[in-house]
Amino acid sequence: MHYDFVAIDFETATPEMNSACAVGIVCVDNFEIVQKDYFLIQPPGNEYSPYNTEIHGLTSEDTKNAPQFDSIWNQIAYLFDGSAIIVAHNARFDMSVLKACFDTYSIVPPDFTYIDSIAITNRQISDKNISGSLEARAQYFNVPLEEHHNALCDAVVCAKICIAAVRMTNRHSLHTYCFTYRTRTMHQFSELKPMLRFNRPHYMDYNEKDIKAADCAVNESNPLYGKNVVFTGEFSTMTRNAAAQKVIDAGGFVKNGVNKKTDYLFIGVQDSNVVGEAGHSTKERRASELIASGADIKIFNEKDFLNMLYNKGQ
Repeated sequence: MHYDFVAIDFETATPEMNSACAVGIVCVDNFEIVQKDYFLIQPPGNEYSPYNTEIHGLTSEDTKNAPQFDSIWNQIAYLFDGSAIIVAHNARFDMSVLKACFDTYSIVPPDFTYIDSIAITNRQISDKNISGSLEARAQYFNVPLEEHHNALCDAVVCAKICIAAVRMTNRHSLHTYCFTYRTRTMHQFSELKPMLRFNRPHYMDYNEKDIKAADCAVNESNPLYGKNVVFTGEFSTMTRNAAAQKVIDAGGFVKNGVNKKTDYLFIGVQDSNVVGEAGHSTKERRASELIASGADIKIFNEKDFLNMLYNKGQ
């Protein structure tokens, strides 16, 4: 089937560009979404960084039985035959992920045309003070962004804002739009200068492998003893790594993701670039969902953490 364009969104498991762990794909023809696909992908070694999990909520548990990228590519390669324009929001990131995966799995890359949805939508908002974030563009074009950083959700929103932008110009398709407004530059994948790594904020940089068990006897009366603890956001009094170590020293367990076994979720100051304007991280939303379904998860702030850590009562 012929498509006008295909919107794509990758999520990654670590700062390494070859660590794709999910991909959402949305095919558009005649201004209609005619096909949607979502795939979980097992990244190399099935390794995850806490910062990436913080963004999209996926963990190694989610992808332990998922196929690797080369298997997924066999199912989606036909979409990159050059007949459809490939679109992504902040396209250099997604194209860099694709390129790194090709390199990792020794796949001969196809050549195709791609364009950034920021460039497509810029024409409609050039006289307005609107950021390039997917949230801001979705809000401007009145497109609901229900689950940001879910790869399929983001691909759907990317497609819909492009549809809205092209319709406002009275063009019949993205193809005709791009050739009419050539300043909205299209790119060839073969000419990509890829990102080599996606760096994360230092305060989120901890790994369970770096946390060592306490050398001294622990106080079993400490509220953190034996508890499964998850952090989200930035603490003002210590780094995430230091907070995790203190939980271990108190006899608790630090986890990267929220699930039914989580006892405490401690919330610090959130990065708006990660959580969006709503201010709630994926972990916080997940915890709220589980609480609503009957899970006994307690949500606390940094002050509560310090009180519990030093056994001042909670």
